[in-house]
Amino acid sequence: MIDTSNDTIVTTNALLYKTKNEVINFLLVQENDNNWGLPGGAKEVKDQDLLSTIQRELEEELELEPDDYILKDTNVKREFEYNHFQSSRFGKHGIVIFFLVGLKGASQLKVSNEIKSVDWFTREEAIEKLTFNHIKDGFKESSKLI
Repeated sequence: MIDTSNDTIVTTNALLYKTKNEVINFLLVQENDNNWGLPGGAKEVKDQDLLSTIQRELEEELELEPDDYILKDTNVKREFEYNHFQSSRFGKHGIVIFFLVGLKGASQLKVSNEIKSVDWFTREEAIEKLTFNHIKDGFKESSKLI
């Protein structure tokens, strides 16, 4: 159950990245509604804190365990109003917190049925691909911290 304390939905987003030939690529997820975003999701009542939220979401969406990655809070957040008409969250206040997630070694991603597809993009490609402006804006700021 999503935590809606203070009439706000707090979500976490992961800038999951890997470097190959000195080029940093970021993993974007395509949701079942065809919107492109970052892995992550809303804090649930059972989550102790936002760290447990992002770890749970990475496991649910990509079957990643904490030993598979290095996690860093960026201290970047964006506030927004849910205005996507197909969302049950329409009209609610939202806050998204961004985390950097560096994959260790050859971690294998297994995409859950919550997600339509995933793909790797350069920073510039990701900025073009991301659907929502508050995610795009937070991504721009957070990705500079790598």
